[in-house]
Amino acid sequence: EVLEAPNTLQVWLEGRWLVHQALIYLVYTFKMEWNETDLVAYRLLKGLMDKNRVALATFRYPGLQLVHANPAYMALLQIDQAAIDGHTLNSLGVTIDELALPNILSGLESHGAAILEQTRVDLPTGQQIRVSGHAQRIDLAGQDLVMMALLNHWEYVKSLQREVEGRRIAMIGAFIDDMAHDLRTPLTNLTVSQHLLSAVLNNMLKDLQQVPKGDPAPKELVSLLRADLEKASSRASLMELSLERLRSVIHQMLDLARLNELQVINPELIDVNEMLNTLALRYQRKLDNKGLRVALKLDGSVLMLRLDPVIELALASLLENAIYFTPPGGRIEVRSSQEDHQVLIEIEDTGIGIAPDDLPFVKQAFFRADHARSTHTGGSGLGLAIADRAISQNQGQLLILSRLGEGTIARVCLHQRVIHSDMVQ
Repeated sequence: EVLEAPNTLQVWLEGRWLVHQALIYLVYTFKMEWNETDLVAYRLLKGLMDKNRVALATFRYPGLQLVHANPAYMALLQIDQAAIDGHTLNSLGVTIDELALPNILSGLESHGAAILEQTRVDLPTGQQIRVSGHAQRIDLAGQDLVMMALLNHWEYVKSLQREVEGRRIAMIGAFIDDMAHDLRTPLTNLTVSQHLLSAVLNNMLKDLQQVPKGDPAPKELVSLLRADLEKASSRASLMELSLERLRSVIHQMLDLARLNELQVINPELIDVNEMLNTLALRYQRKLDNKGLRVALKLDGSVLMLRLDPVIELALASLLENAIYFTPPGGRIEVRSSQEDHQVLIEIEDTGIGIAPDDLPFVKQAFFRADHARSTHTGGSGLGLAIADRAISQNQGQLLILSRLGEGTIARVCLHQRVIHSDMVQ
C-alpha cells in the first residue's frame, strides 16, 4: 500500500510510527542491535523514495547536504546521482529563489516543516522552472534529516485539474443518468394525458360544428364555447411541443451519459457520404416544417472509414443544432471532402450565430448563450457536448466557426485515411 500511494512523503509522515514499530519488532525478534536498524531504516526509506513518481530527496540537517535523491528528483533538477552524496544543491548548480530560501529554512527551524509554492529554481543547464512542494524534518533512527518532495508547478496544477475534471465528469454523468431515467416515467404519463386531452377537445370542436341550424341553443353560448375550446386546444398543442422538447432533452442526457461511460470504441466500416445522405432524409420533415433549404455537397469518391457508430449521433446533433438556430427561410449546407490524409465534414447554416465571447464554452454541457435561451429556438445546451464527445471517441476533432447574426460552421476533422474499395474487399 505504501509503494502504491500517490504521495510517499505523506505516507511516511503520517505512518512513520509504523516504521518505528517495525524497527522495534526487528530488535526484539531478531535480537538486532539498535544501531543495526539504521541500515534497515535507510534502506526502507530509499526503497520508498525510488519507487515513487514524486521528486523526493533527503538532506542532512542543518547543513542540507544531500543524502539520497530518487530518479524523479534528479530528472526534475537535472542532477547526477553519482555526484550528489554530501553535496548541497548550490554546489551542484541548483539555486533556489533567494527570496524563498530564508522562509524555507525558518520554517524547518521553527516548525519542522516548510511549504514551497511556485518557487523559482535555477537549474545547472541555465533553465528556470517553478516548483511546488513540501519539506519536512524527520527523525530516522537518530538521524536528523529533511525530506523534500517537489513537483513541477505547472505539471502539478495540470494533474489537479485532470483529477478535478475527471471527478466532475463522473458526478455529472451519474446525475444525468439518474435524472433522465427518473423523468421518463412521469413524462410518458404526461404525454398520454396530453394526447387524450387533445383528442377530447378535437371531438368537442367537431360536435360543435355539427350543431343543427335550428337548434334552440343560443348562438352566443355556442360561440363562447367554441372560443374556449379553441383556446384550450391551442394550449394542448403548446403542451405537446413542450413535452416533445423535454423528451428530446432526456434522450440527449442519456446519450451524453452513455458517451461519458464509453471506454472502448467498436469501429465499423462506414460510408460517410451515405451516412450524411441518410441524415438529411431523416430530418427532411423538420426542415420542410421550418421552411429551411438544405444542400448536400459531398465528395465525389466513396469516403469509407473505420468509425464507431456513435459518429452518427454526433452528426445528427450538429444537424439538429443547425435546424434549431436557423430562422425560417434559411439555408443549411452539408459538405464532405478529403484533405491531407483526413476527412472533413462541414455543416454550415445561416442561423443566428454565436458571439465571440461564447465560442470557447459552446461545447460544454448545458451551456447556452443568452440569445439562444428563447423558446422559439429551443435548444438544451447538450447538442454540441454530445457531438464533441462522440467525435473525440473516434479520434477526431470538432471546430466551431461562427459570426453573430450571420451563421455557424461546424467542422468535423476525422484523422483517418480513406479505405478504398479494393482494401474493403
